[in-house]
Amino acid sequence: MTLAALSLCFAAFALLCVGLPRHYGALYGSEGAVPRRLRGLRIAGWALLALAFAASVSAEGWNRGPLLWLGGLTVAGVALALGLLPYRPRALAPAVVLSLLLALAGWGWRAAA
Repeated sequence: MTLAALSLCFAAFALLCVGLPRHYGALYGSEGAVPRRLRGLRIAGWALLALAFAASVSAEGWNRGPLLWLGGLTVAGVALALGLLPYRPRALAPAVVLSLLLALAGWGWRAAA
């Protein structure tokens, strides 16, 4: 479940980032930066953050779950801000899809165990 929480944190931060007009314009052009679309991206990002928190707490309980979530936020934020976004901004969309697939794999792995 740690894999699922970390992957969801990364996808959430990426969606929150793309939900800002400046970053959306840099990636896809400013003509598509409709406020409704940006709001939807931000809502999806916050929903994924809540889902990541739920995954962390269900994996480790209330004692260590929030700590796992905060660690996942840190790792995902550093990976996004220092690694992917400045050097490979066009790889952001495939990275989000991959991270969501990893989150599903993490849940499936725990269910199988």
